[in-house]
Amino acid sequence: MTCFKRVLIVGTGPTSMQLAVNFKNNLNCEIGIVGRVSNRSKLVYEAIRHNDLTVNVHIQNKQHHAVEGTSKLDYLFEGYSTVKGKWDTIILSVTADAYTSVLAQIDQEVLNKVTAILLISPTFGSNCLVASYLKEINPSVEVISFSTYFGDTRWLQGEPSHEVVTTGVKKKVYIGSSLAQSERLAILEELYQQLHIQLTVMDSPLEAETRNISLYVHPPLFMNHFSLQTIFDDTTTQKYVYKLYPEGPITQEMIHHLRNHWQEIMDIIGELRIKPLNILQFMVDDNYPLRPESIARQDIEGF
Repeated sequence: MTCFKRVLIVGTGPTSMQLAVNFKNNLNCEIGIVGRVSNRSKLVYEAIRHNDLTVNVHIQNKQHHAVEGTSKLDYLFEGYSTVKGKWDTIILSVTADAYTSVLAQIDQEVLNKVTAILLISPTFGSNCLVASYLKEINPSVEVISFSTYFGDTRWLQGEPSHEVVTTGVKKKVYIGSSLAQSERLAILEELYQQLHIQLTVMDSPLEAETRNISLYVHPPLFMNHFSLQTIFDDTTTQKYVYKLYPEGPITQEMIHHLRNHWQEIMDIIGELRIKPLNILQFMVDDNYPLRPESIARQDIEGF
């Protein structure tokens, strides 16, 4: 696996532990993890060092056995600015809004030697943003976007440590590269096949980023007076993205707003010459399965 010899995972959340185990055990590469300096990450660093750089992934359901395992990290860095050495691949396992701010804290000498950057949970346009940021530093770097992280992973005991549990795994994930011909995509396809996940290669990273269900389901829920006031006005009470407002039941009006939001995004990607997305088929087949008697197949495919 010449493309993945030395892999640096950026982020110290549960997702990073899961990815570290899978890349280390399935691709036999050297693995390093780096995160910010904070009270939460300090607990992770202490737990990993106390357990001889070992991280453990448990599973909730037996059918997901392919993603569980134990691995020993090769490197652990505390603080983005402390990263040293030559890394062929960087995996950004942080929120999409933090991509450029995190990269700005990593030594440019490190970034200059990287040949690929993987975006685990990007949003629409993240690939272009990262590629643009790196244009002056490393213009030849390959930037790969996944549609989303492949599972639902959380701390095993509810507190940050070296152990996590994955409670759910997606059947299908999409991926796209900034390079027309990518050797890495073939390797990642094989890796995901070993994890019993279908990895579908799209024509572009932007197209892969359109296959993130959060792009369609969550944003319109925030477009109300309460949410906008929370976002734009000064407030002494901190709010969180999924707790801005208790929306209540999904009404016909809400479905109308969701459909209009999807249509607006389809108009945008149509101008970018990206294949449109059947939102109903995407939701039923890839995210929220329904029994056949609940909705006819021809109604789904003809939406």
